[in-house]
Amino acid sequence: MTRFESETANARPRVLLCDNEMSPYKLPLYEELSKIWDLTVYFSRHRGAGRLWHVDPQKWTFRYHVLKRLPWIPFTINPSLPFRVLGSYDICIVAGGALQDAYGMLTAIAAAKVRRRPSIFWTDAFIPSNPVPVDFGWLHEAKRFLERQLYDKLLFRLPDYFMAQGLRPVEELRKRGVSEDRIAITIWAVPELEEDPPILPEEVRELTATKRVIMTAAYFRKSKGIDGVIRAFRRLKGEDLCLIIMGEGRDRARLESLTGNDSRIHFVGFCEGRRKWGFFFAAEIFLLFTYQDPWGLVINEAMQCGSAIVTTDGAGCVTHLVRNGENGLVIKAGDEDALYRALERLTSDWSLVRRMGDRSREAIADLGIAKVTQDFAVAVRTWTNQGSKLMTGAKEAPTSQVIHP
Repeated sequence: MTRFESETANARPRVLLCDNEMSPYKLPLYEELSKIWDLTVYFSRHRGAGRLWHVDPQKWTFRYHVLKRLPWIPFTINPSLPFRVLGSYDICIVAGGALQDAYGMLTAIAAAKVRRRPSIFWTDAFIPSNPVPVDFGWLHEAKRFLERQLYDKLLFRLPDYFMAQGLRPVEELRKRGVSEDRIAITIWAVPELEEDPPILPEEVRELTATKRVIMTAAYFRKSKGIDGVIRAFRRLKGEDLCLIIMGEGRDRARLESLTGNDSRIHFVGFCEGRRKWGFFFAAEIFLLFTYQDPWGLVINEAMQCGSAIVTTDGAGCVTHLVRNGENGLVIKAGDEDALYRALERLTSDWSLVRRMGDRSREAIADLGIAKVTQDFAVAVRTWTNQGSKLMTGAKEAPTSQVIHP
């Protein structure tokens, strides 16, 4: 046994974790991991541009620091990060991010190399098989090209191990020659509901009373396919149908113009707390008509609330969460006719929708924060003490198929 292995064999692992922003969906995981690790988290910023979420720092007890960054530049550069990550720890976890976060990701991995400590790159990146519409033309394409170079040349090569968030990133890693014993698989998860069911705000009751509610939730970007949702919904017949569109973004005015004054369609903006969960619980059918999404956490949330799911093969979560014909339907990304047929099928058989919703709740019950915590704990214990064979004990994920209803 080496001195490093001897130091870590009988103590809580000292884990350094570098992340780009204080995302509300990650903080509960870090709280649980801090109970089994001596964990320190460095965030490059509070939140990224366009993020509207609110984080209460008093709610979390794990040790973290939001680092100061250089202003007025398009990249996130934290001058103190190199000095902080050269401290004492047993293993370094680096959460994957976009091109603007390259400095933090590469600095943390390089510091682990200098310290001769193992590094784990935590990634949900995969290349979509379908064309993805973009918002900013050539500038966006140039940025994506540079991101691919960053991942291909450096971030998929330098780390010692990889924590893949779903099966899609595993495929990308295998294509680049990463061996199986260097990859662990986990999922994205959300905390258990604080209120089940929640107390519905008056706004939610007024919009959804006596209605059959279909809902989508996403940032208003072309890649989320909300324009296709609106067009498909408008083809449906039934005055008792109601489409709730949750989210915000610079594309809102264009999307509102597509409704054709259909009184059944309601934009409710960005939602948090009881307002958010009220709409989720009211939704019998939940849509994520995305062209490409690393995961799609809104599907986890909708399944918790008992919704039947309609989504695309562009969502990273489908191979883990959505079983065709059981708790939802999976269609080809961008196929608006298939989306319409899926909605027509479900809205003509509400007993099927209820069965799918019940199955969603059952399927998501064991796929929460506790599972992800266990996946990380086993991987880190294995890699710090053995450094070779990985046995996560994760269940084999169900396989979704693309269907054409």
